[in-house]
Amino acid sequence: MHGYRAISGALSAWTGSFLDFIRQLDEDGVPYLSFSKINAVESCQQQYLLEYVKRTKFDEPGYYRKGTIFHRAASLAYHQLGNGGLNMKPIERLAQKHFDEEETAHILNAVKLLVDNAPANHELIATEMPFVLSLGSRMPPLIGVIDLLLRKGDTFIVVDHKSGKNLYEQDGFQLHLYREHVQRTFKPQRCRAYFDEYRWVNNLARIRIPAFRRTPVRPKSWATVLGRVQKGLKVMRRIERTGEADGGSGCYFCPVSDVCSKATFEWNTW
Repeated sequence: MHGYRAISGALSAWTGSFLDFIRQLDEDGVPYLSFSKINAVESCQQQYLLEYVKRTKFDEPGYYRKGTIFHRAASLAYHQLGNGGLNMKPIERLAQKHFDEEETAHILNAVKLLVDNAPANHELIATEMPFVLSLGSRMPPLIGVIDLLLRKGDTFIVVDHKSGKNLYEQDGFQLHLYREHVQRTFKPQRCRAYFDEYRWVNNLARIRIPAFRRTPVRPKSWATVLGRVQKGLKVMRRIERTGEADGGSGCYFCPVSDVCSKATFEWNTW
């Protein structure tokens, strides 16, 4: 199974989870691209080598799991809102199944912020929507998941959820890729994209700095976006061919840092 058509067909027929689909592609050695792969090779070639080439086993960081559960909670909340109401009980049970009291509060407070800031009078098209994007005959297809897709009139809105201890500057490149899929698939007159960011807080009534931020992502030409993909792919192929990779920075946020011989955790002195 190789190429855009084959992977698209396989994804359409797949009955398991999207994560299991990706794992199956990896086990079968099927080439594909993703924002995560491109981001990894740009941030640290060593991370790409360990995570995607050598398939080094590592413990999933706690913030990965927490983000995953919040995405599930956000999807549930948006579907409830789309049906005209909100029941926090299933969301609370979901959080309590995986987390202690404090982290459960983080999830529930983030969902409250989501509800308070949910766009009004928008039609829900999909949540957690997997897709395959053709990048041309000489490149593997790109696979991703759109967190939230809304429509208002002739305008489609692509939203990506981000969560963490703080609000960070986000890379619009991810949403440029997602917006391209929406434009090709739905052919809307307009397509807008936003990052919705949620900061983990214990008590919404006592916060001093915002715990939610919505950031619009301005469009870029597809040629510019594709050029960045091609540049990343060139480095990936060189790493896969030679087995050699440079180290990078940001080891505190790297999922494979515990098993990486090049990881450094020195404090900045400035």
